Amino acid sequence: MALFAALSYAVTQSGRGGGNIDREQEELDLAVNEQCIGLVEYGENQLKIFNGCADDQISYELPNGGNPNPLAPSDRSCHVFDEAGAGITPCGSFLNPFGIPIVSMLTFGDTTNGVILPGGNIFRCQAFNFGRCGPYEISFDNGFTFHASNTCLAQDNAELASRGGFTTLRDEFIDSICLAACGGTGSGSTASGGNRTVTNGGYFRPDGIIEPYSGSCVLIPTSLDCTCF
Repeated sequence: MALFAALSYAVTQSGRGGGNIDREQEELDLAVNEQCIGLVEYGENQLKIFNGCADDQISYELPNGGNPNPLAPSDRSCHVFDEAGAGITPCGSFLNPFGIPIVSMLTFGDTTNGVILPGGNIFRCQAFNFGRCGPYEISFDNGFTFHASNTCLAQDNAELASRGGFTTLRDEFIDSICLAACGGTGSGSTASGGNRTVTNGGYFRPDGIIEPYSGSCVLIPTSLDCTCF
């Protein structure tokens, strides 16, 4: 109900053309976080009442293995974010072991907060230079962080060609980031050509999810400019 009320308020104020949009966004982000906490607390109670889980057995382990609890039963019956346990969808600060505040959208100049990308990664701008977000970082929920200059968009020329070529793949990556960051599209530049090497970085998969990666690469992003900032 809190989330519905916040959404209704934001829409109403927007329709009136008044109010402070930043304050409304903060209220919406707060409502989303409260909604998440309520769902997790509900899951915790389910695990205790129906599965007999003790407090120290409850696990907030994420689907990719991040944030595990070694005291949790191996059958995952005390996992909050697992169908064998409470079956709650990971959300809010439980996705983020870095202490980065999570918001639904970023605004220009915001180097404090982060947004969730498809697949659960966290995106945050580290600085804004000449209207662009850069440098920026992408974090995985298992505690691993890398910078955009260490992201591989295509591992070899054959993959680059199969995914539409230099311009198409570059724009696909940048637009996916900008859509999550501020709800729009963007532009930017990449380094391409020759065999480069990514070490302890990420790989932009064809399904739009970024996964940990080390290896050869022929296309790496170097800047990001979202039109919605």
